[in-house]
Amino acid sequence: MLADDQPIALDGLPELMLYGDTTPTSGVVYCAATRPALARIDGVPQLRLLTYDRPLGNDPDADAGQLSMVVDLRPDDALLARARDALTLQRGGLAPELRPIPWTAGEVVARLTGQAPRRARPSLLGDNSVALTLGLGVRHLAMLGGGDAGRDAFAAQALAVVYALRFDAFREAWRIDVQVDGSKFRRWVQERCALKLPFLEIEHVQTFETLRASGAIRVDTTDRGGLPLPDGFRLAFMRSVRNALTPMPRFATPGDGETGGWSLGIDCSRLEDEQTLVRKLDMRMSVSGMVSRQACPLGAPTGLAEALRDCRMETIGTGRSYVRPLRVRCHDDYRGPVRAVELRLDPPEGTPGGSQAHVFNADRPQDWPTSLSRTATAPRARCVVHFQDGGGLDRPASLERPLALDTDQAFLDIVPAGLFADRRFSIEVAEAFPWPLVRSVEVRLAGAGLRWWPPSVELDERRPGAVIEAFAPQPVDFGDVRCELVVHPASGDAALRLPGGQPAGGVVFVNPFARRDVGLRIDPGIDWGGRDSLALRVVPGPLQLWPETVFTLHRDPDVPPPVLRYWHAGDRGFALAIGGVPPRLLPADAPPLVALPFHLPTGDHP
Repeated sequence: MLADDQPIALDGLPELMLYGDTTPTSGVVYCAATRPALARIDGVPQLRLLTYDRPLGNDPDADAGQLSMVVDLRPDDALLARARDALTLQRGGLAPELRPIPWTAGEVVARLTGQAPRRARPSLLGDNSVALTLGLGVRHLAMLGGGDAGRDAFAAQALAVVYALRFDAFREAWRIDVQVDGSKFRRWVQERCALKLPFLEIEHVQTFETLRASGAIRVDTTDRGGLPLPDGFRLAFMRSVRNALTPMPRFATPGDGETGGWSLGIDCSRLEDEQTLVRKLDMRMSVSGMVSRQACPLGAPTGLAEALRDCRMETIGTGRSYVRPLRVRCHDDYRGPVRAVELRLDPPEGTPGGSQAHVFNADRPQDWPTSLSRTATAPRARCVVHFQDGGGLDRPASLERPLALDTDQAFLDIVPAGLFADRRFSIEVAEAFPWPLVRSVEVRLAGAGLRWWPPSVELDERRPGAVIEAFAPQPVDFGDVRCELVVHPASGDAALRLPGGQPAGGVVFVNPFARRDVGLRIDPGIDWGGRDSLALRVVPGPLQLWPETVFTLHRDPDVPPPVLRYWHAGDRGFALAIGGVPPRLLPADAPPLVALPFHLPTGDHP
């Protein structure tokens, strides 16, 4: 991963942008050119220069020709060799592995003096090449016709190309120092012991803040990245506290996805000396995160002046009709919803000429080279997408959309998937789902203006997976899709309606329930009323599944108390009743010891 805080500067190589890796021992160095260059294939510059026999107007910026070229960010081989030698020397003989910077998004803007800027999308892989076609004015043609000096001046002054590229980098966001005052920490623990409160919620942030307020710890933070300060460093410190203290037998730990903390008993008669506590508990850590950065290589493309000197200008007549080439590409594999793509090209209204049409499909996926008559306005381009049979999905047979086409455009790329929305959602149920308590789960997807087939699926233990297809005749944001669940208990009770969250890409993972085990400890002083056992009844809370709700408490100390096991999808609270005593509600955030005729530790068993 690219390290944001490790830019590498090499003397004499300003043409390269270099970054180190987050793992320095990997030897990886990310590099890119700081200035665009004219692309070459087998040493041949990718450049074409057209001029008209007479300008299409009288002003200095009148259309007088056309410059087509391909530019990229490929560093020169000689520069890479020099950078590799310098890095090897800098790293004590360890040769680096040079990799291109992994760009995530980008745009290219090219502008000739006196002309409107042209925008294009570069490739984010390889050499980041992009094809540019720029109209030449009379003033540009005068410079190009002025010999080598004029062409050098054109390359240096008239043309500018700017890449705007984004990339993700890993950087340190916070530095945190936690220093412990040994005497105040001992005093704080001993005060809890004196108050008969030898229990700590070790993984609760509030316990950390209590120590901070008492002066037992001092926290110094340094913001180095502008990211929010996470709670994780507090939990890390409290786990160090857990390891440093001498614990009594601890109760249950929280299960996956739970927010409760450790219930840790402290042996108040044994505390280590202050120096040992400080040595164990003082902590220094750093928090890192991902940030988005932008790089803007810019300037006249290197190698353009040399290529222009050797480039032969092709002149075409403007007093008669002439044609320009156009190459059309269709980006689809025709194995999904698209059966074929039909392109129609019509001349502008009031312009002579016939229409053209071409069909792309699995048998004819190749590029279509054609030509268009030169006109003052762009031809009209329309794309008709023909779909496969959608079965039960309400998908039209075809869809027609206009395409943008400029008067001097040489390439036309058609991406059918960008003209509509189509996705298959895979529905999967978690392996730990409590099927013995559930007869079936109905899954329904909604949102984003999509059409669904089937509208919903019903899953059970024998069929824990299914597929739902979605379609919309226009592009949509799949981030607006929401999942709804209807759980039918095996007991025949009323169905539970639950939010299923948001799909992760094309996968819907059904896992609404979390298991919780609650252990019981009977108070030795409980009044048994002359009986050997008492009935314990559970009153479940909302959105909960219980295998059983009636338990028996035995007076015999050799018979262990029961463990209350249930599954919940929200509120963990429930109520308990013993014998004829009315039920008493146990909220989800109940303290470690509940004041009932018996003690109820609320820790969870995973």
